[in-house]
Amino acid sequence: MAWLNSSCKFPPRGKPWAVFSFVALGFSGCFQQESILAVPETPLIARGRATYQTFCIACHNSDPRKPGAVGPDVAFSTPQLIELRIMEAKYPPGYTPKRPGGIMPAMPQLKDEIEGLVAYLNALKRK
Repeated sequence: MAWLNSSCKFPPRGKPWAVFSFVALGFSGCFQQESILAVPETPLIARGRATYQTFCIACHNSDPRKPGAVGPDVAFSTPQLIELRIMEAKYPPGYTPKRPGGIMPAMPQLKDEIEGLVAYLNALKRK
């Protein structure tokens, strides 16, 4: 194995590594996620985002503006819809579900998080 040879110097010296370093540094900024919020994040919005990421993204998309594997997009949902879906797994009168089935279970343990979820889901940028 040539790379174990004591005459092999690692890392190789010279310009190829310098060029690679500058290219790698240039691309490092390309992978930062752009904020999907339309407004600055307040503590309430941050709490709603954390709740959403903890309890909702198993079925809904990590970007609430997009449909998930199981659940629909939920961005810009009304407070009434969010509260009824979380507390009772029901829809408001006259509401037409985005997907048939209604398999989302009630999650009454999130009662104290509804306000934050509403704030987060309604603070998003419109596409």
